[in-house]
Amino acid sequence: MAAAVFEEIFESWTPLREAPPIEEGIPADKFWIVTVSAAVATPPRYRKIVDVMGTIDGFGVLKSTPGISIEKNCPFCWHHANTDLPFHLPVTKVFRELQVERKLAI
Repeated sequence: MAAAVFEEIFESWTPLREAPPIEEGIPADKFWIVTVSAAVATPPRYRKIVDVMGTIDGFGVLKSTPGISIEKNCPFCWHHANTDLPFHLPVTKVFRELQVERKLAI
C-alpha cells in the first residue's frame, strides 16, 4: 500500500516536471510550495517548500518521503481538516500563520 501512495504522490508532480516553469512570472522570493499532511520530494527546481503536518498524523508519515523534515508541526493534529472533529489540522489558521512567519502571499 505504501508503494502505491508514493507512486501516486510522485505522479502528481509529473505535470510540473514536464511543463514550462509556471513560476517564471512570479518573483522568486514570492513563489512557495506548501504541502499539507505529507512531506514529499519535489522537482529540484523548486527550492522554497514548507511541509506542514500534525504531530499525531500517522497517515501523513506513511505518505511522506523518508528524510524530508517538517517545517511546521501542528501539535495534537491528525490527518484530517474537518473542524467538526477533534484533532483536526487547522489549515486556515496554519496558512494565516505562514503568511506572517514567512511573509507569504496566498
